[in-house]
Amino acid sequence: MGAPEPQPDGVNMTPNPGPHPAHWRQTFMDGTDMDPRIRDGESIYYDTDKVKPDKGVYVVRHDGRALVRRFSQLPTGPAWTADNPAFAHQFIPDSPAVTVLGKIYRVVGIRDGKALN
Repeated sequence: MGAPEPQPDGVNMTPNPGPHPAHWRQTFMDGTDMDPRIRDGESIYYDTDKVKPDKGVYVVRHDGRALVRRFSQLPTGPAWTADNPAFAHQFIPDSPAVTVLGKIYRVVGIRDGKALN
C-alpha cells in the first residue's frame, strides 16, 4: 500500500504511514481530558465512517466544541466520558446534542503502550 491520500477538508498535515480507512481525518489532542491514554499534543486519526457509538474512543461535537471522549455505559445510561479521573464529573449524557465525528483508530506521539480500549 502506498501513502494515504489526505482528505481535502481534513487536517491530514503529516499522514502516518500504515493502513488508513477510506474516509479519515487527523487532528490533535488539546488538553489532558484523556490522560493517560491520549496525551496533550498527540496526533489523532479517526474514521469518519464510524459514527454509530459503540465501545471505544471518538471525536465528538458538543456545544460547538470538538472533544475526544470514550463512549461508556453508566448507571444513568450511555454517556461520553473522559479517561482522566480529574474530569470524571464532566461526563456528557448521550443525546441528539452530541454529534459523532468519527472513531479514533490511531494515536501518534510519545506513547508507553497504553491501549485505547
